[in-house]
Amino acid sequence: MLRQSCHAWVRLLSTNAAARLRRGPWAAFARALSLAPYPTPLKKQIGRGRPKADLYAFDDSWQPAWPMASGQLSGVDVAHADDKTLVYVTQRENPGAPQVLILDAATGEQIANFEGLDWLAAGGAHGINVEESPDEIAPADAWPHLRVWVEDFTNHTLAVFSGNGVELLRIGTPGNPGNGTGAGLQFGNLADAAIDSRAGFSDVYVADGDGGYANRVVKLTVYPNNSWQFRWATDHIYQNPHSIALHHSGLLLIADREQNKTTLLSADGVDLGEFDCGIAYGPAGNDQVPYGVRTLLKDGLDLGFVAMMDNPQDNRNQKVAVLDLSGLDAEAGTGSACTVLQILDVSTAFSGPHLLGVDDVTG
Repeated sequence: MLRQSCHAWVRLLSTNAAARLRRGPWAAFARALSLAPYPTPLKKQIGRGRPKADLYAFDDSWQPAWPMASGQLSGVDVAHADDKTLVYVTQRENPGAPQVLILDAATGEQIANFEGLDWLAAGGAHGINVEESPDEIAPADAWPHLRVWVEDFTNHTLAVFSGNGVELLRIGTPGNPGNGTGAGLQFGNLADAAIDSRAGFSDVYVADGDGGYANRVVKLTVYPNNSWQFRWATDHIYQNPHSIALHHSGLLLIADREQNKTTLLSADGVDLGEFDCGIAYGPAGNDQVPYGVRTLLKDGLDLGFVAMMDNPQDNRNQKVAVLDLSGLDAEAGTGSACTVLQILDVSTAFSGPHLLGVDDVTG
């Protein structure tokens, strides 16, 4: 994936339809494609000691060209298998388009896609998380250690697949929104998830938001045989928990796009309050709204990422913030030190950063 050892990548996705993206310079490599491009990655420059002010810059040299039906690109994640770096992408708003694409990160070409998922609503494949488990999740699969989580907000289900798209598990009843817990667990409009994968089990934190019925965070424990247990659910303390990320301190970062703030949640589901790291979010539901959050611990860097845009979108305030989270501490909570290292402006017509994907191996 890397042309030089100092290069690494973060990827972000636009929410706008492919036909509109082709007209915008934000996806500059669309000139080489006939249909929707995958948005530009960011090139990371790691310095010695504390992070430099400019860790990331746009790299237009990554120009994927793969055949695909036109749809809105919604979620993205990165995994590693067979000495390849794989990029998983969800797209929606087109019944004829495959809901999940698998790309070769080195070339940008499509390796495969998840076909035959008529039950996965055309508008529903929102977030995606690819788990690299120490256990064999799907022994018969070409990539037995990969488990792919798709947050289907239209069907109100958490859909789980092998790395090649074989359905392993579906939590929730399609077409039956709700906010039940325990054995009667039912989701509202699922948006995103964070996976803590360990030998023998994985803890899964689900942002059951994007408006709708629940607007909460749910914790599950899932085992290698794909059985699961409900652990806890927060009260309905959010208006739209659109994205969630797990920090190594055990704290969870939540992007609430309707309340226009980022908050911290403890490992046992206690709301600790607002944690904006000095980012000047605008009035609720309007300017510079947090849409996506991710974290990274790599080579001495302890980073967070926030994707922002206006809601409703007006082609302004479309940014990605890079945060120093080395001071984030479970005991200090919202009093933890946090610094904004960099804000990249990605404001162009017909684009909008939605959810983020971070390569945990390269950064």
